[in-house]
Amino acid sequence: MNRDGQACVTTSKAITASMKDPSRANVPTKLDMISGGVWEISYLPKVTGDHELEVKVNSQHVSGSPFGVYVQNRETPVFTIGREGSGVGELKYPEDVVVDRDGNVAVLEHANKRVQIFDANKVLKDGRMVVAGGPCLLLQPDGSLIREIGKGRLKYPICVTADESRDVLFITDYEAHKMSSKMSREDFDDQFLTCPVCMLHFRDPKILPCLHTFCRECLQEWATKQQPLECPTCRTQVSLPDQGVDGLRTNFYVNNLLDFAAVKKGVGPGVPCQVCEGNVKGSKSWCADCATLMCESCTAVHRKLPATKDHEVTTEETLKAYRGVSKFQRKRHCHKHKNQELVFYCESCKDLICTACTVVDHRPGKDHNPVEIATVAKSKKETLQGLLRQIDPRLKEIQASVVEAEKKMTNLIPFKEVAINKTNTYFHQLIDLLQERRKTILSQIDEQCRADGKALQTKKEAIEFELAGLTSAQTFCQQAVEHGSDVHILEVGNQVQARAETLLTKELDLESNWSEFQFIENTAVTDFADEIGNLGGLQPDVDVSKCKVAVKPAVQGFQCVAILTTMNRDGRACVTNSKAITANMKDPSRANVPTKLDMRREGVWEISYLPKVTGDHELEVKVNSQHVSGSPFGVYVQNRETPVFTIGREGSGVGELKYPVGVVVDRDGNIAVLELGNKRVQIFDTNKGHSLKRFPVDGEHPFDIDVDSNGRFYVTSWGENYGTRRYSQEGQLLDTIQSDSFQTPLGLEVLKDGRMVVAGGPCLLLQPDGSLIREIGKGRLKYPICVTADESRDVLFITDYEAHKLFPLEH
Repeated sequence: MNRDGQACVTTSKAITASMKDPSRANVPTKLDMISGGVWEISYLPKVTGDHELEVKVNSQHVSGSPFGVYVQNRETPVFTIGREGSGVGELKYPEDVVVDRDGNVAVLEHANKRVQIFDANKVLKDGRMVVAGGPCLLLQPDGSLIREIGKGRLKYPICVTADESRDVLFITDYEAHKMSSKMSREDFDDQFLTCPVCMLHFRDPKILPCLHTFCRECLQEWATKQQPLECPTCRTQVSLPDQGVDGLRTNFYVNNLLDFAAVKKGVGPGVPCQVCEGNVKGSKSWCADCATLMCESCTAVHRKLPATKDHEVTTEETLKAYRGVSKFQRKRHCHKHKNQELVFYCESCKDLICTACTVVDHRPGKDHNPVEIATVAKSKKETLQGLLRQIDPRLKEIQASVVEAEKKMTNLIPFKEVAINKTNTYFHQLIDLLQERRKTILSQIDEQCRADGKALQTKKEAIEFELAGLTSAQTFCQQAVEHGSDVHILEVGNQVQARAETLLTKELDLESNWSEFQFIENTAVTDFADEIGNLGGLQPDVDVSKCKVAVKPAVQGFQCVAILTTMNRDGRACVTNSKAITANMKDPSRANVPTKLDMRREGVWEISYLPKVTGDHELEVKVNSQHVSGSPFGVYVQNRETPVFTIGREGSGVGELKYPVGVVVDRDGNIAVLELGNKRVQIFDTNKGHSLKRFPVDGEHPFDIDVDSNGRFYVTSWGENYGTRRYSQEGQLLDTIQSDSFQTPLGLEVLKDGRMVVAGGPCLLLQPDGSLIREIGKGRLKYPICVTADESRDVLFITDYEAHKLFPLEH
C-alpha cells in the first residue's frame, strides 16, 4: 500500500517471499499479481507441522513477518466452525450453507432463525456429486457410489457446498451443531479414467495420434459434428482410418485401470459373483483370462474345467495387497485364434501374434521374423525411457519461459502507468495548446501496450500449448513405461515414440521479446512554440543502428517482400509501434510504389509491394524517423519471364548438381535439392544461390523430397533398398519406412500434421510413424507418381502417369 493506505502497484522484484518447513528446509514459493497491488504467494507444503513464511517489500519485513503457518494433515478438517449456542460464532441446527461472492461461508440456522457469515480459507473442485443426509456420499455423475465422506466424524450431515476456486467441502452437521471443511483433492484423483467429453469413466477408450484418449462413442459423436475431426483437448486435426473411430487403437492400459478399480471395489462386501450372481458375502477371485470376478465355489469349478484350468486366477488376498495396476493385467488374446494369448511380435509385419500364428501366417523365414514380446518390449521401453529423459529438461525450459512471460506481463501495466503519468505531467503545462497532441500520445501508449500485451499473451499461449502437448505426451509415456504391459508397450509404443519425437524435435521460439518503453520529452516546455508538431512521443527500446532489412528477389507483377527486424540495444528482436516504421519505394521513373507493413511475429515485419515495371527500384526504410542501416536499398525487379537466378552447374562438387529430381523450400526459406546422380541433398541460400550444406541419402533411385513442420527432410527412393527416409535438419538419418504395401515410393507430400501421402503404384495416406491409414483413389488411379496438397481446401492433386490425367481428390 501507499502512504494513503491505498493498494498500489510495485515491481515483482521488490517483493521476496521465503518459507521454511519444520526442519528449516526451503519450501518453494511462487508470486503472482492478482490485481493492482494485490499479490498471491502460493506454495505446496510436503510435510505437516509449523512452517515459517517470511515476506519482505523493498528488503523490509512486512508487519507480522515472519508468519507462523501450521500445515494440517490432508485427512484432517482444515478448521471447524461454530459450537452449539446462539451467540456470535455459535450455531444451532444449521440447515443450509453457501459460499458467497467474496468467498466467505454463509450458514442458515433453523433454531436461531438467522444467517451467519464466516470467513473461509480453503475448498474442492470436481464435477461429481456430494449428497448429504444421514451419511455424506460422494457419487459419480451417473449416481454410482464412490465413497462415504467423513465416515465416523459426521453425526448427521444435511447440507454441503464447495468453493470451486479452492479445495474444500463445507458440510453442516445438524446434530453436532458444527460445520466442517475437508480437503478432498486426493479422492478425486481418478481423472485419468474419466473421458474429457462425457465426464464419465471411459467406455471402450480409443487413442488419437496426439495421445489423448476418449470413449469410442464420444469420438463417433464428435466426428459427426465436425470435418475434419479435431482432438477435443488439443485441437490437433485427426485423419481417421478407413474403419473410422473403430480403426483407432484401443487404450488397453486405461482398460486395465478400469478393471483394477472395479475389481478392488468388487472384492469388498456386498458384491455378488459375476458367474453365479450369488455368494455376496464370500471371498472373491479374479480370472485374468476371462476378466471375471468369481466366488469361492465358482473359482473351484473354474480351476477344474479343462478349458479354464490353466487360466491365471488371483485370490482376494492378493488383489487387496495390490497397490498399483502394474501387476494387474488383463490377458490379450489373438483376434484370429481366440484361445491363444499374444506372446510374439512379428518384426516384419509389426503385428502382435500368438503361437499358432507363427505356424500359419507368420512362419519364421524371409518374410516374417517373430520374436518374443518381452524382448521387443524391453527395447521399446528403453527407447521410451530415453525420450522421457529428453522431455524433462525440455519441460523445464518451456515452464521457465512461461514464468518469464508472466513476469513481463506483470511489469507491462506498471510501465504503462509510469508512461501515462509522465505524459500527463508534461502536457498539463501546455493544456490549452496541446490537448489534441496529448490525446495522440496517450493513444500511442495504449496501442503500444495493446500490441505488447497481445504479443506477450500470444507468446504465452503458444508456449503453454506446447507445454500442454509435451506434458500430455510425458504423462502418457510415463504411464506406459511404468505401468503398461509388454503388449501395451508394443501396441502404442511406435505411436508414443513418433508423437514424443515430433514434440522434442520441434523447434520453439521460447523468448518473450518485450522491451520496456517510456515517454520522452523531445522539446522543453519553453521551446515548444516552434516544435509543437514534435512534442512528446513514445519510444520503445529500439536501437535503429541494430535493425536489419533483408530484401528478397523481386519479380515484375508478383507480390514481393523485404523483411525488417527491429532490435533493441542487446541485439534482440523487440516489438515497436507500427507507426514508428515507414517504408517508401520508388520505381525507375521515381514514381511511388505502394507498400504494406505487417508484423509476422515479435519484432519481425514484412514490407510487401507489387512492382509493375522492371528495372532499378529504391526502398527507403526508417524507424523512429531514422534510416535503417543500408537504407535506401537498391532493388532490381526482374522480368516475370526471366529466372531470378540460376543455381548450379553439372558436376559433383560443392554447388554443382547431377540429375536433380526433387526440390523443396525448407523451414528457413532455403532451397533443398535432391540429386539422383550424386545421391545427396544439397541446400542453397535463396538470396544468392550459394551452397550452404549437403548430406548423402540412401536408396538406389532417390525420387522426391519434402520437409515437415519441424524442419525434417523426407526422401523417397525406389529400386533396391526402397523406402521413405526421414532425415534431421543436419542430415542425420532418423528412420526408414518400408512396407509391402508400397515397394515403389515415388511422389511424396508431408502434411502439416505430420501425415504423409506417398504415390507410386498405389497412393497411400500414412501416419507419421509410417502405419497405413488408407489408400487414396483406390479403383480410380492407375499409376500415380506425383502428389501435392492444398491443405486450405483439403485437396490432393495427384498425377496419373498411365491415365495421362491430374486428379484432385479429398484427403
